Amino acid sequence: MQAELLRRQDDIDLYRMIIEERPHLFAESAVFVTDACIQRQSDIIAAIESVIALPAYQERALMYAPESAKFIPKAHSVFFGYDFHMDAEGPQLIEINSNAGGGLLNAIVARTQKEVCCDLASEELMVDATITHKPEQVFIEMFLEEW
Repeated sequence: MQAELLRRQDDIDLYRMIIEERPHLFAESAVFVTDACIQRQSDIIAAIESVIALPAYQERALMYAPESAKFIPKAHSVFFGYDFHMDAEGPQLIEINSNAGGGLLNAIVARTQKEVCCDLASEELMVDATITHKPEQVFIEMFLEEW
């Protein structure tokens, strides 16, 4: 991570902020999850989205909400996401973010994961090259598409 920050970033202040001021922002080792874990997360997300699509749920949830909460955008948002923690019983949903941050930091992590996976010589572990090669461009395209 340190080498990637120094190599890819022109901003020494970002390096200092992450490495010196927030040394525990990222884990020191890679963590991999099974296909079954990914499927369980997908099932949880599908269940949530099927419930929130129900008119009865929407009516109840918006009963006391201000008018601004009743606006339904056409897109979730570029960085919309479901946050899971892992434990012995599998993934546990902890939060739904409608505007999560950290996209550029995660792009740095993805590049370092690509290098780790290459070191492990496992094609199955490779992160999508589109994301790791030019993540900033991918993010801009996502924002433009949503806009």
